[in-house]
Order: sequence, then structure tokens, then C-alpha cells
Amino acid sequence: MNETPLPPMEQQVLEEVIASQEADPELVGQLLQLVMHDYADLRVWGNKAALEREIAERLKIAAARDAAAQ
Repeated sequence: MNETPLPPMEQQVLEEVIASQEADPELVGQLLQLVMHDYADLRVWGNKAALEREIAERLKIAAARDAAAQ
């Protein structure tokens, strides 16, 4: 995954939100990758719909993984 580090303040806020919401850091990283890199320009035809599909798919996979873990 081509990860670009967030600026320190944004990284700190993200880590605090992940901890307070008990969010899956892996899922958050995947979603950030999609928004910041894979579909950074939503003006490109089809990117918005593709991003929505990708987010929905990642959430579905995460929910299934969580359900299987319980």
C-alpha cells in the first residue's frame, strides 16, 4: 500500500478518534488509502461511484470479519 504519512497533528487526531471509537485501525487505513490516493480526484468520471462501492465493500468485509470473531 502506498501510504503517505499524515501531518503530525492530523495523525494524532486520527489516533485519538480510532481509540475513542474503538475503530479498526486497519480499516481506517484502508479507507484513508482509498480517499487520499486511489480516488483522490472525484472530478474524474466514475471515481465517486467507484469510491462509494469500494468503501461499502471494505465496510462489509470488516463487518463480516467482526461477526466471525465474535
